[in-house]
Amino acid sequence: VKTNQPNTKDVRNGAGKTAGNKKIPKEVEDYMRKNGMTLTNNQNQPQRQQQQQKPPPPPPQQTDPTRQHYDNQIAKLRTSFHASPNDEYKALALADALRARDLAIHDGGSAQNECIEIYHKALQLIHVKKENMKQLGQNTNVASAQAPAGTQAFG
Repeated sequence: VKTNQPNTKDVRNGAGKTAGNKKIPKEVEDYMRKNGMTLTNNQNQPQRQQQQQKPPPPPPQQTDPTRQHYDNQIAKLRTSFHASPNDEYKALALADALRARDLAIHDGGSAQNECIEIYHKALQLIHVKKENMKQLGQNTNVASAQAPAGTQAFG
C-alpha cells in the first residue's frame, strides 16, 4: 500500500502480518502461531484461539483401595474416640489419621476441618490434664504413660 506521505514504507513488504500500520516481526508471528494466538481485527491485541474444552476428570472412585483403607481406619478411630471423648490419645490418633488421609488423597481437603477441630480438642484435653497434674503437685516435664494399644493411627 502506497501513501502520499513521504518516507512511508509499504507495510505489506517483507515477512509478517500487519497490525494497523505496524509490521509484526516474523519472530513474534511465529511465536503467536506456535502458541495458538491471533490478532483481533479491532484491538490489535494477541488473543488465544478458543481451544476445545476437555470434560472434567471423573470423580475419584469410592472403590479405590487406598481411600477405603484410610476411611475404614478413620471410622474405627472415630467410633473409639466418640466412645471416650476425654481420651487425648484417641483424639490425637483420630486427628493424625484424618491428616494422613488428607495428605494421601487429594480431594480438596474434605477431612481438613474435622482434623483441625479434633486437634484443638486434643490440645484442650492435654492442657486440662497438665493443669490437674500441677494442682496435684505432680511432675509435668516428663512423658506420661504410653498410648494405650490400638490408638495409633496406622501402626
